[in-house]
Amino acid sequence: MPAVNLFRRVLHNSATLLAGQSAASVLTFFQSLVVVRALGPERFGLYALVLAFTQSVTQFLSSRTWETLIKYVPEYRERRRERRAAHTLQLCLLIEVASALVASALVIVSAPLVSRLLLDDAPDGPANLRFFALLPLLTLADEVMTALLRLGKQFRSISIHQSGVACAKLAFVLALLPTGLTIPKVVAVHLTTAALGSLFLLYCGRIAAVDLGLRGFGPAGWRRLRRQLRVVFRFTLFTNLSATSRLVTSRADVLLLGFFASTEVAGIYSVARRLTDQVVALSDPLYQAVFPETSVLVARKEWESLRTLQRRMTTSIAAVVVPFCLLSDIVAVWAVPFAYGEEYVGAVVLLQVLVWRLVWVPLCWMPGYFLSLGRARLVAGLNWFDALVYVLLLLALVPSLGSLGAAIATTARCVLWIAVVAKLYRGTRMSPIRSA
Repeated sequence: MPAVNLFRRVLHNSATLLAGQSAASVLTFFQSLVVVRALGPERFGLYALVLAFTQSVTQFLSSRTWETLIKYVPEYRERRRERRAAHTLQLCLLIEVASALVASALVIVSAPLVSRLLLDDAPDGPANLRFFALLPLLTLADEVMTALLRLGKQFRSISIHQSGVACAKLAFVLALLPTGLTIPKVVAVHLTTAALGSLFLLYCGRIAAVDLGLRGFGPAGWRRLRRQLRVVFRFTLFTNLSATSRLVTSRADVLLLGFFASTEVAGIYSVARRLTDQVVALSDPLYQAVFPETSVLVARKEWESLRTLQRRMTTSIAAVVVPFCLLSDIVAVWAVPFAYGEEYVGAVVLLQVLVWRLVWVPLCWMPGYFLSLGRARLVAGLNWFDALVYVLLLLALVPSLGSLGAAIATTARCVLWIAVVAKLYRGTRMSPIRSA
């Protein structure tokens, strides 16, 4: 396929996902606005810490099986091994079920200790944690189903899911607002919308699996997969290690603020972090659209087309990101107090620093490229190096600078990540690399 047509297809798929993600971001912003104002800094900080811990445990046990599927399903289908691809799907589903059960159990068991260490020993802390422990069980098939939709080019269904869940959250929050919002009510909204979203993904994912020819489930399939089982398990192990490192880079700042500071400080910081998280999330459609295309190009060894695609992606995204960061620094001065109230004015400086996390987005395709080459171990090592540097920066800056130190550390690690992956990329010379 000509490189220009490939780039246009990636842009089209990205635009479809971006439409859903943008709608979800806007709706989530207004939903967060209502929740933040209703709970206040201290209670919102408690909610943010409950959410951060539960998602950290879930991410700690996640194997990112969607990356395993996107790596191996196109490879097996290219070699006319549809039954082997189908049993790779079965393996990923079993891994997700086991991970969800263990994650829920860990949150329930550790709730009293976590409440004492992170939640200022809040009376309702353990109960809120145990309630939120249902989340991994309700969403255990989401990653696998979303991977099937990406492979089947069903990006519209993913977009509908993202915007639909966000719309339902806002609707439920507004409906409950007259009765007085509390943390259990907000958690109930989160769990209910997650369950509804999972049902939608299960329905769409099943159709995508049939369209992809992923059939033939059963014990006999393990014999067909046996020769490749070790390779798949190794890949999944390293993606699990990558996921574990990502929980550090996505949750450690909030959790350390809860430990070193207070729930109120964590709440104000979480406002700025959530705002930038919504913008950073807009890069997900780009990664989700380009990763399957990269995997196919690597399987076909079309290196020139791949190089052109990567170059155009990088320059196009950079032309948007830098002006956006500059504009955000200017607008934040009046936008944050206007939207959230004067009690959150401390989030202005934090937002001005955190928005520069976006500098890594032009290279968001890089991990998918390494994974497509079979370099899961390299990606895991890179992510753990990133996590280690981040923790060291947080431990050095948070005790003395508080939330500002957390913001500086979060942005600094993104800059360092760019330098490291750029060097690694130059070392590949756009050619096949020995698998991990």
